[in-house]
Amino acid sequence: MVIGNPEGLTGTVSDGIIAAFRKNRDIIQITAPISPGSSGSPLLDESGDVIGIVTANYGEGQNLNFAISADSIRDLIAKKGVALRPENPQNKNPLGVTLRQAWQKLKTKDYLGASTLFNLSIAAQPYNAEAWIGSGIADEGLGDFDQALRDYSRAIELEPNLGVGYELRAKLFDLLGEHDQASADRKKAKLLGER
Repeated sequence: MVIGNPEGLTGTVSDGIIAAFRKNRDIIQITAPISPGSSGSPLLDESGDVIGIVTANYGEGQNLNFAISADSIRDLIAKKGVALRPENPQNKNPLGVTLRQAWQKLKTKDYLGASTLFNLSIAAQPYNAEAWIGSGIADEGLGDFDQALRDYSRAIELEPNLGVGYELRAKLFDLLGEHDQASADRKKAKLLGER
């Protein structure tokens, strides 16, 4: 089961089965339906134990949804000798997940791997605009354009002078046929570039 907030619908429960374990059981492929807004939701087994954290869906297919296994997260935390905290005001990454690792996955077009690492990084550094930008690019690669728009918008909200955020969002708006919004973002990116 997944308990999340798809499209802002708080406390939505969906169920399914484990379709496969991937990447040495670090990634769990599930059939429980998820939508944008479900990222970070707990994946529960029939006993109610958390077995993973929902990270992404593959928009090109049907019911191709993924979670990071709880064991993988637990191992990473134990390896780094830190406790996971809900907030990290110093903007340090206690999980040891580096943005460099996530960007490397992105360079090799491993969008699912990149999305997983960017989501972990965001969990540790929620105010890091670079992580939100990377997450948006990974979500675009996975075909989840709505989530990519939200990621770019969050990056811009965190750093309003981030020209690349406006540029990426403009390209995506164009792809979605939202040309007026794309034009406004391009103007803002150009203005920031001239400063």
